[in-house]
Amino acid sequence: MTKIGTLSLTVLLLGSSAAIAQPYDYGNRNEQRQVQNYEQNREQNREYENRDQNREQNRERTDQNREYDHEREVRGLPHWARGDRLPGEYRGDRYVVADWRDLHLRRPPRGYQWIHVGDRYVLAAIASGVIADLILENEIRH
Repeated sequence: MTKIGTLSLTVLLLGSSAAIAQPYDYGNRNEQRQVQNYEQNREQNREYENRDQNREQNRERTDQNREYDHEREVRGLPHWARGDRLPGEYRGDRYVVADWRDLHLRRPPRGYQWIHVGDRYVLAAIASGVIADLILENEIRH
């Protein structure tokens, strides 16, 4: 019995001393975190750069489309689309539609008004002139 007890005690002590003798590597763990953070930041920066490039390309396309649409003016009126800005010359009282009910136009939301230009009714923001909707005269049911 004592030989078995002594042998098991020896094995136990040798095994525990080997576990204690191995140092914990804090530096390696920190380096791994730093590398992961660096790679994540690089990926985010790429995404931001791609997003900025896409925005710039979209601006260029929009500018080109506006120039193209400007060339396609119908009866002297510019071609507008939702999101375009209505020029200040068309935002005066002369163009504002007060009788939108009689024309069977929907009620403009707060901060918007109907503008009549040529054969079009334009729903535009009062403050900025951003176009929310366009309706041709022949589309209105009288």
